[in-house]
Amino acid sequence: MSGVALLALLALAEAALTPAYVIATGDAGYIHWESDAVRYRIQVDGSDDLSDGSDILATKAAFSEWNDVSCAAIQLVFDGLTATMDAGDETGAGDGMNLVVWREDTAAWVAAGNSPSYYALTTLSFDRWTGSIRDADIEVNGAFHTFTAADD
Repeated sequence: MSGVALLALLALAEAALTPAYVIATGDAGYIHWESDAVRYRIQVDGSDDLSDGSDILATKAAFSEWNDVSCAAIQLVFDGLTATMDAGDETGAGDGMNLVVWREDTAAWVAAGNSPSYYALTTLSFDRWTGSIRDADIEVNGAFHTFTAADD
């Protein structure tokens, strides 16, 4: 995989699921994306550990890997950078923007009830009655982990 050392993003990009993979069922059946094109944005500040933009490039490359999976029923589409930090349960759940954001504040990470050992946390918001995913936000734990980006 070229340019990606952010393996946590690959593991957590499971929010971008194919219909054949079931993480949960609701009153309406399987939880699913309504469209085969799932747009995502990356918070412009990225990781405090990298100032050269390689964090943004590595994140885009990680998502791009999903597009190369032959059995995937969705395509992940980069929708640009954003200044918003609104991700997760309290702020960004259900706002329709699939967002990747780095959380760098240790006190805030712990105060939100997150374990320091988490590399990242994905909040999935969906309609209980239809099973349609509204959005998925990935918060990367930059507070307790150091990130790099390298070709190897």
